[in-house]
Amino acid sequence: MLKLSVTTSSSLSPLKVCARWLLNGKEYAKAYSGAKFYHLGWILHNWNDDKSKQILHQIKSAMSAESVILINDMILPEAAVPSFAASLDLVMLGACGARERMRKEWDEILADVGLVVKDCIVYNRELCHGIIGATLA
Repeated sequence: MLKLSVTTSSSLSPLKVCARWLLNGKEYAKAYSGAKFYHLGWILHNWNDDKSKQILHQIKSAMSAESVILINDMILPEAAVPSFAASLDLVMLGACGARERMRKEWDEILADVGLVVKDCIVYNRELCHGIIGATLA
């Protein structure tokens, strides 16, 4: 079982991937095949479910059995959503046609592309910031 822990370290530099390239880049699988980790930091909340699935499918095609996708994004609670998170959800809807997602919605979108959540941590409950670790199903 994958176990995530949140830590800060100056030796860790996040990999930034351009989502537009992921949406259109057929060469992604060749260029990044078999990596241990694929990090999506605040990427998928900019995209609706269909585009998010397209991005995840591109990454999935590059993954090996040992690969993990790390999704750093909002994970909304099912009730009593903090005002900042609710406001950002509306902003994403108006600006991008996208939205923030609850845990069960993350599970569904990942399952739809053949991925499974192995661990999920909400590391800031007030802002609903969290990280999801997903692998091939």
